[in-house]
Amino acid sequence: MPEANWDVFSELPGAADENFEKLCRSLVRRHYGRFGRFKQLANQPGVEFHLQLTESCDLGAPPSWIGWQCKWYELANGQDLGATRRNKIIEGMEKTRKHVQGVTDWKLWTHHTLTKGDQEWFFALEKDRFPELKLELLTATDIEDLLVGPGALLRETYFGELVLTPALLAEQYRLAAAPFKRRYQPEVHVVVGAEEKVLRRLGGQSAWESLKKLSNALKRNYTDIASLTGQLKSEIKAEVESLLARATGLADLLDSLHEALGKGNFDAVQQILASNPSQPVRYDRLLSKLRGARSDGAPLAANLVADIHAVSSALRSLERSIGVRAVAVLAAAGEGKSELAVKVTQADGEFPGGILLLGKNLHAGQGLDDLVSAFKISGRPAESFDRLVEAVDAAGQRAGKRIPIVIDGLNEAEDPRSWREELCRADELLRDFPYVLLVVTLRNEFTQMCLPEEFPQVEHNGFQEDPQTAIDKYFEYYKIDATDADLPIEFLQHPLTLRIFCEVANPRRQHIVGVEALPSSLASLFEVHFNKVAERVAELSPAAHRIYQEEVQDALLTIAGLLWGGNARSVEFQAARTAVRDVGRWDASVIRALESEGVLVRTTSEDGGQGIAFSYDLMAGHMMARYLLARPSLVQWLQSDEGRAQFQFREAGSHTFAYDVFQALVGLYPQRLGKRQLWQELSDENLVMNALLLTAQSDPRQIGRETVERFARAMQESKQFARMAFKRLRRTRAARAHPFDMDFLHGVLLAMPNTQRDLFWSEWVRERSEEVEDDFKFLSTRWKSGSLDEREIRRARWVMWTLTSTFRSLRDVATKTLYEFAAKRPGEFFRLAVEAIAISDPYVPERMFAAAYGTVLTTWSDINAMEMREVLPRVAREIYQAMFAPGATHPTWHALYQQYCLGIIAIARTVDPACLSEDEAAHLLPPFGHLPSPFENMPQYDPAVIERAKRAAIRMDFGNYTMGRLIPGRSNYDDRNPEYQRVLPAIVSRMLVLGYDPEQFEAVDRQMNSGPRMGNDKHKVDRYGKKYGWIAYFEMWGVRYAQGLLAEERSARPSDADIDPTFPLKVVTIDLPLPVLFSGQPTGIGDWIVRGPQPDYRDILEIEKIDGLTGPWVVLDGFLEQNAPADDRQIFTFLRGVLVDIGEVDRLCTLFTSLEYPGNDAIPEVPGYYYTYAGEMPFSSIPGLPVTDEQEGDHTEYMVSADRWSNNGVAINIPVQQYNWESYHSVVNQDSGARLPSKRLCKALSLRYHANKWDLHDAAGVASLYREVGEYGSQISGSFSYLRRDLLDSYLTQSGKALVWLMWGERGFHHRSAEAHNQHEYYANHQNIHKRTHVYQPASSTQS
Repeated sequence: MPEANWDVFSELPGAADENFEKLCRSLVRRHYGRFGRFKQLANQPGVEFHLQLTESCDLGAPPSWIGWQCKWYELANGQDLGATRRNKIIEGMEKTRKHVQGVTDWKLWTHHTLTKGDQEWFFALEKDRFPELKLELLTATDIEDLLVGPGALLRETYFGELVLTPALLAEQYRLAAAPFKRRYQPEVHVVVGAEEKVLRRLGGQSAWESLKKLSNALKRNYTDIASLTGQLKSEIKAEVESLLARATGLADLLDSLHEALGKGNFDAVQQILASNPSQPVRYDRLLSKLRGARSDGAPLAANLVADIHAVSSALRSLERSIGVRAVAVLAAAGEGKSELAVKVTQADGEFPGGILLLGKNLHAGQGLDDLVSAFKISGRPAESFDRLVEAVDAAGQRAGKRIPIVIDGLNEAEDPRSWREELCRADELLRDFPYVLLVVTLRNEFTQMCLPEEFPQVEHNGFQEDPQTAIDKYFEYYKIDATDADLPIEFLQHPLTLRIFCEVANPRRQHIVGVEALPSSLASLFEVHFNKVAERVAELSPAAHRIYQEEVQDALLTIAGLLWGGNARSVEFQAARTAVRDVGRWDASVIRALESEGVLVRTTSEDGGQGIAFSYDLMAGHMMARYLLARPSLVQWLQSDEGRAQFQFREAGSHTFAYDVFQALVGLYPQRLGKRQLWQELSDENLVMNALLLTAQSDPRQIGRETVERFARAMQESKQFARMAFKRLRRTRAARAHPFDMDFLHGVLLAMPNTQRDLFWSEWVRERSEEVEDDFKFLSTRWKSGSLDEREIRRARWVMWTLTSTFRSLRDVATKTLYEFAAKRPGEFFRLAVEAIAISDPYVPERMFAAAYGTVLTTWSDINAMEMREVLPRVAREIYQAMFAPGATHPTWHALYQQYCLGIIAIARTVDPACLSEDEAAHLLPPFGHLPSPFENMPQYDPAVIERAKRAAIRMDFGNYTMGRLIPGRSNYDDRNPEYQRVLPAIVSRMLVLGYDPEQFEAVDRQMNSGPRMGNDKHKVDRYGKKYGWIAYFEMWGVRYAQGLLAEERSARPSDADIDPTFPLKVVTIDLPLPVLFSGQPTGIGDWIVRGPQPDYRDILEIEKIDGLTGPWVVLDGFLEQNAPADDRQIFTFLRGVLVDIGEVDRLCTLFTSLEYPGNDAIPEVPGYYYTYAGEMPFSSIPGLPVTDEQEGDHTEYMVSADRWSNNGVAINIPVQQYNWESYHSVVNQDSGARLPSKRLCKALSLRYHANKWDLHDAAGVASLYREVGEYGSQISGSFSYLRRDLLDSYLTQSGKALVWLMWGERGFHHRSAEAHNQHEYYANHQNIHKRTHVYQPASSTQS
C-alpha cells in the first residue's frame, strides 16, 4: 500500500493542527471506539479525546483508560521542542490529572519523531512527576499503520482521491446548478420556514443562538436568587441551593453545546447530550414554600424554573435536529423546492457548500450509486454513494460544518418507487457520518410512494408565511409599481406564479411598469406567458433566418406531444430538433431560443446523451393539455379505460405528468366550443371530484351555476373534499366577481350545522393554525397601514369564520385582527357583524360584536371618526331589532355577547339619543321577560344521553368551580345541591341542542390540549365539549343574572370574560429630570436609612411638555424607585395626589405629617377595576349595564386617617383609578396597572378613551397622560398619571377642592443585598420613612 501523501494533507482546507487532531481522533474512534467509552469534548482539558476500555484490544485491557494529545508541531525533522512546548505538554498532563481523573495511559501524537533529547525528557516525566501515567509517543508512522481496515477510507479522504475541497465543491455545484440558472434568482430569494428548519438541522451556531440566551438568563437568575438565600430557613435553603446548582450545571451545559456547535464538533454535541439526559422539572412544592414564606426570591425562583423548562425544550429540539440524518422537504409543484435545494448547497461565507443531485437522473432499475456518478472527485465519477458520503463527512469534519447532500425532485425519477429502499439504506449508512445531512425534495403527493415510514419531513408552503415580503421583493426587482393594482395576493403566494406574473408584466426590467389587468388563473397566466415568449423569440430572431410566433407555438406543442406519447420527462435532443424541423443553424434554432427564454432546459442522460424538457412540470402539463385538446374524440377517450388509466394519479400505468396535465385540462377545457367544464365530461367519480376541486383555480369567466352548485354539494357531502377545497378557496377569497369568492364559502359554511362545521372547518383551521396566524399578522399590518378597498371585506369575512375555532390564542388574534379592520372601515364591518347574527355558532357573532364594541369604545368620541358616528345609530337600531325587540329574530342570553351589543347601543344613544325611543330602550333592561330563554322548550333528552354528554364534555374543575358559581351558597363539590342538579342538566341539554355530539367529537377531543380557560399559554386548545359548554354556561349566566339568581357580590360582567376588545397598547415611557440622591450620601446601613436624603420631587410635579404634547401637565399620582448605580442603596416614593376641600388642606397636611407610617391604607388605595375594559374606564359605569359595587368605587368618599377603622380623619377624593385587567385571560391583553383620571374627573371633564392609548382626550385633544419611567429592576423605574393643567384648574374651581400631594416612601437596600436583611431595628421605629407634602397652586391663584 502506498505511503500517505503528507503534501496532500498539508494542502487540505483548514488549519493543519486541527486537521491532524481530527484525523487522529477519527482513526482511534474507528479502530477502537467499540472497545470502550470514547469521549471528546469541546476544550477538553489535558487531552483532546480519551477512551475508557471495557473490553480487551490492541490498546490494552480494562481498566485501562487512555488519553491522547495531538500536536502538529511546525518543526523540521530533528528540531527540538523547546521550553515553551515542553511546558505545554506538562500543563496538559497536569490538567488530565485534575479533570480526567482515572486516565492510566497518556499518549502524545506528533507528526515527526521527537529528537532523542526530547524523548528522554518526555519519558523521564513518568518517573519524576507523573508516576500514575504510562506515557507513550506516537508519530506519522502510527497513522500509516491505522490507515487500513476501518481507517482505510481516511487514507483517501485525507491523503488521496476522495479529498473534497471548497474549490471542487464550488465547481461541481456550478455544473449541477446550471439547469436552474434562470429559475433560481438570488436577488429575489426569500428565506422561508422550511429553509430555516433545514439550516437548523445543519447545526450552524447562528441557528442556535437561543442556547446562549438561555444560559445568560440562568446566570442572571442565579445571581439574583443567590443573594437572597441568607434569609431562608435551613430546609428551604437547602432546596434552593439544589435548584441553583442545577441551574449552574445547565448553564455550563448550554455553553459547552454552543461552543461545540461553533467548532462544528457534532460528535461532542451528541456525547454531551447523551451524557446529560433530560431530568424531570419538579419544583412546585419549593415554589409553594417560598411563596408561603413570603420570600422575595419566590418570583425569581419561578422565573428560574421556567427557564429550566425552556432548557429542556431547547435540548430536546437540538437533540432531534442534530440527530436527524436525513430530511424530506415536501411541496406542491412550483412552490420552490428546487430553489431551496440550490440555495442550501450554495457556498456562503465560511460554509463550503454542498452537493446537489437531481432526482430526474435516476432511471428505472437504478439506485443511489448510479445517481452519484454525476458527481466527480478529482475528475473521476464518485464510485458509490457510500464513497461520496465518506468524502463529504471528512470534508465536513475538516470544515467544522455539516455538509448537505441534496437530491432534488425525487418524484421526477423514471420510477419514483425506487426511492423507498434506497433512502432506507442511506439513512442507515448515515448513522456513522455525523457531518453529512441528506436532504431530499419531492411533491407532497409522492410522499407515500418515495419515503420510508417515519422519514423526517418538512413542509414548504411557498410564500404563505409572509407573502407581502416576497411580493415586495419581486416587484422591486422586476420594477413593477403595484399602486392601485388588483393583485391576487393569495395567488401570488405561489413562487412560480409570482415569478411568471412578474416576467409577464416586465420581462426586460428596463423601466418601471404599472400592473393593470393581469391573468388570475394558472391556465390564462401560462397562455399569456407562452404568447409573450413566442412574441419575444420572433422579435429577436435574425432577419436572415426568421422564426415566426406560430412556429414557436407549434414547436412547444410538438415537444409536448412527444412527452405525452412517450410517457417521458424529456425528449432526446436530436429527436426533438428533428420533430420541430429545427435542422438549420444553431443560432437560428427555435430550441435554442426557447432554452434562452427559460421555457426549455437541457438534460443529460447517464450515457452522456442530451435531452430537452420543460423548465417546470406545470408548463409541461399545460402544453400537453393543449396537445390533448386538439384530439377530435377527446371526450370518448377520457371516458375510456385507456384515458382513465392515464390519470390514476400515483398508480402504476399512470402518466408521469398525469396531475399536471389533468390540472391544465381543467383550466383549458372550457375554452372549447361547448364551454362545458371537464368534470361534466368524466365518468370516473374520483376524476370528477378532482376536476371539480381544480375548477376553483380556473378562469372564473368559465365557471357556471351548475359547477358552483355541484362544488357546494361536494363540500357538504365529503369531509375530505371540503378540507381540500378550503385551501383552494382561501386563494380566491378576495377575488372580484369570482364564483368561488368568499361569498361562496360563506354560503357553504352558513348552511352547515354546527357539528359538521366544527368537524370540517374548525378542525381544518386548527390543523393549520400557524399558517392561519401568519395570515392574520399579514392582514393586520395591511389593514392598519393602508387604504382599504372592497376586497378587504371579503378577507375580513374569512377571518370572521375562523372565530369558530377552539384554539384560544388564534381566536383572540383573529378578534384583534378584525378590530383593526373595523377601526378603518366601520360601516362595512358593522354590516358584516349584523350579518353574523344569523350564524348558528355563537362563537362567531360573540367575537364579531366584541371587535365591534372595542372599535366603538376606541373611536366614538373622535370628531374625525365621521363614518363611525354616522353609522353607529343605524347599527344600534339593527342590533335592537334582531336581538332585543319583542319578537326579535335572534335574541341572545350569552352574557358576553349580549353585553357587547348593549354597550354599542348605549354609546349609540349618547351619539344620537333619538336612535331608539324610550319605550324601545325599556327592552334593554333586565329581566328581559319579553325574550324567550334558550333553556325553555328544549327537547326532552333521555337522562342517559345527558349523562354521557356530561361525562365527555364537563370535567371536574369546569363543572364544580365554573358552573358551580352559578348557584349562590353552593359549596364546592356539592353535586347534590338541588339547584345545581337542575341547572347542570339544562346546560348539557342546551349543548346538545347547539350540536354537541360526544360520539362525533370524541376522537378529536382526545387530541386537544385543553386546560383552564384562563391562562396565557398560546398553544391551549379547548375540547369541543368545552366549547359548547362555555356557550351554554354564558347563556345560563345571562339568564340567571337577568333573573337576579346570582350571588349578590357578582358584578354585572362574568369573571370569565376572556378578552378586552379595546386592545390597549403598551404604555409609553419617558425620561424625567430627577434629583441626584446617592452621590455624597452615607453608605453604611444605619447612616443611610436614618440620615439618608429626603427626595424632593416638586420640580417634576408640573411639566410644560411631554412627548411633544403641550400642557402644562400636572401629576395626579405617581411612583418612583431609584437605585444607586454602584451599590445596593435604594429609595422608593409614592407621590399620592388627593383632592380635599380647600378648608381641610392644613388639617390634612398636619395629619399626614403626624403619621408614623403612611402605609397600611392610612392613605386609601387607588380603586381598581378587574372586569372593566380599558375603553370603558372613563365611563361612570359600564355602558349598557346596571351600576354595580365595583363600578361605584371612586364615587365613594375616602378618608386619610391614622386608624382606618375609625371615622377620625380627613375626607378626600382619589383622583385616579387603576386598570387591573388580569393578563392570564388572553395573549393579546398583556398590559395592566395603568392609572387614569378617576371616573368623577372623567365625567366632569368629558374625558374619553381614544385610539387604544392610555392618553384620554377631551374636545381640545389629549387631556391626560399615563407614562412609565425606566423599567422594573433598572436604576430608575416608576409610573405617573398626568392631567392637563387647564382641566385641573377648571375642576378645582367648580368643586371647591384642592390638590395635595402626600409624598412618602422608604430608604433601604435592594432585596438582593445582604444588608436588606439587617434593617429591622430601623423599621421598628420607622426611621427609614421619608415624607413630604405639597399643595398645588392653580394658575389663577395669587397665593405665594
